[in-house]
Amino acid sequence: MTFEKMPLRRVFQIFNGGTPTSNERNWNGELAWATPADLSTAHGKVLHSTARAITRAGLAEGSQSVPANSLILATRAPIGYVCETGSRMAFNQGCRGLVPHRDVDSRFFRYQLSVMAEQFQALGQGSTFMELRAEALAATLVAVPTLPEQRTIAGYLDTETARIDVLISKKRHLIKLLAEYRTALITQTVTRGLDPTVPHRPSGIDWLGDIPSHWQVRRLRKVCEFAYGDSLPSESRLEGKVPVFGSNGVVGHHNEANTLAPVIVIGRKGSHGEVNFHDASVFAIDTTYFVDARHTSVDLRWLYFGLLCVDLADESMDSAVPGLSREHAYGKCLPVPPIAEQREIADYLDIETTRIDALVSRIRSAIMLLEEYRSALITAAVTGEFDVPNRDTSVEEQ
Repeated sequence: MTFEKMPLRRVFQIFNGGTPTSNERNWNGELAWATPADLSTAHGKVLHSTARAITRAGLAEGSQSVPANSLILATRAPIGYVCETGSRMAFNQGCRGLVPHRDVDSRFFRYQLSVMAEQFQALGQGSTFMELRAEALAATLVAVPTLPEQRTIAGYLDTETARIDVLISKKRHLIKLLAEYRTALITQTVTRGLDPTVPHRPSGIDWLGDIPSHWQVRRLRKVCEFAYGDSLPSESRLEGKVPVFGSNGVVGHHNEANTLAPVIVIGRKGSHGEVNFHDASVFAIDTTYFVDARHTSVDLRWLYFGLLCVDLADESMDSAVPGLSREHAYGKCLPVPPIAEQREIADYLDIETTRIDALVSRIRSAIMLLEEYRSALITAAVTGEFDVPNRDTSVEEQ
């Protein structure tokens, strides 16, 4: 089956969006106002609400609206997100509105445009930022089967994509549960140890509760020193295999390290309080602190798990850029077992967290395959690659 193709302008009238001034009379009104960020939350689906809303005065001053069952497409920052409007909706200059000027099923074209993001991005132009211009959008060819075929395909995709989305949602929920279990397992083991039969005593610290009687409670300043990372601009990095660590993990590579191995890297600026462990030596940049064997006498793997429990990210000491103060961190308390138990705890948590992480990785791979299948199914259906079964098309949008 081959569907007729025609330029988008023959199916939809294209409208540019805009942003009203900051005058309070223009905002917090009754009319939803979409941006590319809003579209990203419901890509390929029906958009019912947005983060901000404008008034009729705001619409008249600087925006544009389209009726329900129109399409809104993100044409900059980034290009490609598309949603169908669940009600009359305004939108900013990062979007364009598509209003049918012939009898069509908007669901069919919503599905079709949702799998054309790469094509739209390739058409983007601009030196300051990439934008899909109205002329290029209007000239884009789309498949246009008959209206009954559009309805049949849209109904089929409503049913099939909803089924796939439920599977994806369940897998994402499982990942969330595994993350919660992983955190609880680390906290339980770090604060209670591996032997539930040993005597316990109150720690005197609310979040710790009771700890094994033979453990000590120490301020972090008595456990380790947070060493400052060093400046290493990207243009100064030389080709090499040494990971360069920023606040949120690896940000590049270099030819030399400034830490020993293994090492704990803690976010100081940006993702402050983020804790990473690496078996090899790394280059820790100046947005981080690091701890290696020069800065502590405890087991580094145990300390890594301990730092995950003390919530270093609970308070920023820099109002302009989120930051972690060493003095703030040093005031945290940690239950400290004897070194032999530290190693036993670290060995146990290494095994258990690796097992959880591997399971999460497999689930993420399954989600990726489902998303690829979903996209391929839509593409095949809207281009006529296979005959879609004639189903009831009144399936309600999920």
